[in-house]
Amino acid sequence: MPIQLPTDLDTAALTAAETAFSDRRARRDLAGLDDPTADAATDAARPSLGDILSGRAQASGPVSIGLLRLQRHVARARARAISPAARAAHTAGDTARTIGPFQLNLIDEDDLVFLTITGPDPARLPAILDAFVEEDRRHINITLPEAVGETVMLGLDPKSEFGKDVIDILGHAAAEIILS
Repeated sequence: MPIQLPTDLDTAALTAAETAFSDRRARRDLAGLDDPTADAATDAARPSLGDILSGRAQASGPVSIGLLRLQRHVARARARAISPAARAAHTAGDTARTIGPFQLNLIDEDDLVFLTITGPDPARLPAILDAFVEEDRRHINITLPEAVGETVMLGLDPKSEFGKDVIDILGHAAAEIILS
């Protein structure tokens, strides 16, 4: 019996179908239903979804787009401020971004880059920074140090892999930054 597929889909119906397919694909990826190499040893070594979403564990290998969307959903749910994208301003190697009531700056000093976050209420400064670049399937989750005075400050080594990754993602114009 041949399958009849509609050929006259409007834009809204096509978008809904693509979203439904992406969601289904993400659920199957997260459940490991299509992994032909899955076995007990792999399952035992795989971190739990809860550990990944809370930031206690990292997914190995390329990050599933479904997992990235789940991480973003969790981060948005606990957020104090969100910057969806592209309100970044680059000046002489420095990056400044306004995220809700907070000001995020990357200050480039010769061998170190400082991440600073300031806000109107020093008692309510964020404790967690999540940043996503969906098109590159990249995500960072950083537990921020305690504020000193009215500023949260973190030094990043631009020569380390972690430092380069954080600096690159926070400087990316399409990055969504979530502070909680």
